[in-house]
Amino acid sequence: MFERGGFDAVIGNPPFLGGKKITGALGVAFREYLVESIGRGA
Repeated sequence: MFERGGFDAVIGNPPFLGGKKITGALGVAFREYLVESIGRGA
């Protein structure tokens, strides 16, 4: 029997938004929340 290589499906992350795009799309308050809670102020 022939064994096929490769992938049957690809699962990926949603598109990345950088700092200015996050602020423009979702607002300053949401970006600050992300920085403080997820980024730990970094």
